[in-house]
Formats: sequence, structure tokens, C-alpha cells
Amino acid sequence: MRHCEQCGHKLVGRTDKKFCNDYCRNSFNNKRYRKELFEKRKIEGVLTSNYKILKSICTSNKVAEASINDLSSRGFKMKYFTNLSLNGDGEVLRQCFDMGLLTKQNGKLFVVNLSSELKKNYHS
Repeated sequence: MRHCEQCGHKLVGRTDKKFCNDYCRNSFNNKRYRKELFEKRKIEGVLTSNYKILKSICTSNKVAEASINDLSSRGFKMKYFTNLSLNGDGEVLRQCFDMGLLTKQNGKLFVVNLSSELKKNYHS
């Protein structure tokens, strides 16, 4: 005799049926993926926060200078970005969607709006 994987009730019908109804199927899958979804939402939240911080620093379509202290005090997390690249000068560009944080070789930081015309100058 087959039983529902979620609630244990007897199953009637198709031989490959695993759940007695949609509620049990949804509950089983929600429980199964809860941790994965929680981690994904947490990372998406940090990326969104980083994006808003960069956007607030670079309010125009130009480059804005930033400091690590200013970024840290606003809650910017340097480990979270959507893309990482090096340009021809060996400078690091951390992207957070269409905003970028450019680290020059001399250690200076610049926030760049990558959706503007500047994109071709800073993207490798």
C-alpha cells in the first residue's frame, strides 16, 4: 500500500502518485526548499542593499569618488556583487547590477553608473 509522503494517508489513483492532494505536495516541497530559498533571499537582500548604497553615492550618471569608511558605515558588504572584472590597467570592477565599484591601483574607490556612456571606459 502506498502512502502520501507528506501526511501518510493512503493513496488512491495513479501508481506514480506521491501526494494525496495539492496542499500536501506544496507543503512537502516548501519544507524541502525552505533553507535554499532563505539563503537565496538573504543574498538578494544584501545585493539590493549594496545597489542602493552605490546608487545613493553616484546620484548622477557620472563617476563619484567613495571611501571604504563611507561604504562600511552605510552597510556596504564588499563580498557581495553580481560580477567581478579587471580592466586593462589591472583595476578591479565589482558590479552590483548596473552600478560598479572601481578600485584603482592607488587604492582609490569610484562608484560608476554602468548604464551610462561610461560603461565602455570601465568594462573589460
